[in-house]
Parts: sequence; structure tokens; C-alpha cells
Amino acid sequence: MRQYLNPKRVEILIVLLVMGVALWMSLFASVTLIFQFVPTCVMLFGILKAHQQHKSKFMLFWMLATTCLFCQLIIYSVIKWEYWDILNSIISISIMWLAAIAVLYMLTIMYNHYVELTLGPQEPAEPPKETEISKEQLAKLNGQV
Repeated sequence: MRQYLNPKRVEILIVLLVMGVALWMSLFASVTLIFQFVPTCVMLFGILKAHQQHKSKFMLFWMLATTCLFCQLIIYSVIKWEYWDILNSIISISIMWLAAIAVLYMLTIMYNHYVELTLGPQEPAEPPKETEISKEQLAKLNGQV
């Protein structure tokens, strides 16, 4: 099971899922599809064919475009509000905000991959070593010297 979840496949899946959200969003605004299609193609090239040292630049370009998609989802959902059809407005805004939250979650996963790619894998910090206090030091701390 672990072999199916390597970082390369996870990145491809996330890129395609975000493109799917952009396709769904294009039903409402045609600018979104064009704006997300180019970064998706660039990112897929970066994952599949690009040299490792250039991959971070492709990821950064895709993350910037995906951030704009996130903002478009939030703004368009607010514009979509209609006072005469409150139930339909609440449902459509909830769906768009759920899509925006999903895009933001996938963006954070890709950001973690970007940080790992540029800075290397993060090692957990070691807890500080506890030192034993001698009786003399304890006496100094207590003011008995």
C-alpha cells in the first residue's frame, strides 16, 4: 500500500484534483479554467519530466496560481449571494467554501513537499538533555551557601 503513496503520485493526484475543481468552477466563470490549465500543465511537466533542481520553481508557480483559484472561489461565493433565494444561496456558498477548503488543504500538502524539496527533509528537534544538579549547586540555588 505504501508504494502507491509515494510523493510523486501524491503530487500528480493533487494537481489533477485541483484542476477538477477549476473545471467545476469554470461552469460559473470561464477565466478560472484558462488560469488554472496552464499551471497544471506546467506542474505536470515539472513532476514528470523536469530536472530535480527546477522542480521547485514549477511548484512555486503552481502554488501561486492555486492560491488565486482559492481566492476566486471565496470571492465568487460571496458574489453568488441572492437575498430572494436564501436556501439556494446558502447551499451554493457552502459547496464553494468546501471546495475552497479542499483546495487550501491540498495547497498546504504541496507546500510541505515544496519545503522538503528546497530545504531537505525536516528532522524532529531533540528534547534538551536533562542534567543532574549536584548538591552544591542545589545549595547555592537555595541560598544556603
